[in-house]
Amino acid sequence: MDTILVRYSEIALKGKNRYFFEKKLMQNIKECMKQNKIKFSDIHKSRGRIIFYSQDMAVSYLKNVFGVSSVSIAKEVNLNIKNIKGEIEKICKKQGFDTFRISVQRLNKDYPKKSKQLEIELGSFVVERFNKKVKLEEPDLNICVEIIDKAYVFTQTLFGFSGLPVSTQGKVIGLIEDKNSLLATILVMKRGCSVVLVGFQDFDIGPIKRFSYGFEVKFIKTDNFKDIDNIAQMHKAKALVVGQTTSNIEDLETSLLVLRPLIGYSKLELNNLYKQFLV
Repeated sequence: MDTILVRYSEIALKGKNRYFFEKKLMQNIKECMKQNKIKFSDIHKSRGRIIFYSQDMAVSYLKNVFGVSSVSIAKEVNLNIKNIKGEIEKICKKQGFDTFRISVQRLNKDYPKKSKQLEIELGSFVVERFNKKVKLEEPDLNICVEIIDKAYVFTQTLFGFSGLPVSTQGKVIGLIEDKNSLLATILVMKRGCSVVLVGFQDFDIGPIKRFSYGFEVKFIKTDNFKDIDNIAQMHKAKALVVGQTTSNIEDLETSLLVLRPLIGYSKLELNNLYKQFLV
């Protein structure tokens, strides 16, 4: 199994509530692995990272877990400079390159050498061993090292959508009518909400299921808008999410707080969001 290194950004700013968000993100990652039938083991948190062991295909699913900012498949070695150099040597032997860069992030401040010192030492090692040139901008090979409780060496990073883990905020009703309402619902999920989907006709909710780690997706069909308040009360939902934009905004007869996540976006921005979340 590969070592999977998961990073998060916004969660790290949560202060005293940080543990709650980290725990929920770990739960959602586990749910992601189980739903996609990917074997994994030993998921744990260490110095602002979530680390576990799985197949490399796990990375393509993890980017859809809200709260994840980026993921890397890394080689894990003990905090020993000789071991780190050994792993870098293996990478260099497998890669065809003329220029390179070493990028070090020292999350473990107890480690005696600072990031810049390690970059210089490891970079000098590659220059001497392979006779290659350092290039800080757009190198052929970017070797990254993160110093945590162990050293993690990798060359690629896949970016996620960040946000907050689903089900860390309240529950809302998503009124599903068109692709705008699908997008609006996904955007409130990105802010940590779980959703109950309501529609007046059958609709493909596949894009929502793609991001629904952390709650069970329910779609309730109704033929009367007035039923929505009762459905919300039944499921303890506090708000109604709709796909209205500035071109079709209208008042709705409901006692629920109405959320319109798409109001602030231009047509170009909406098209970019379609490509991100609905493809």
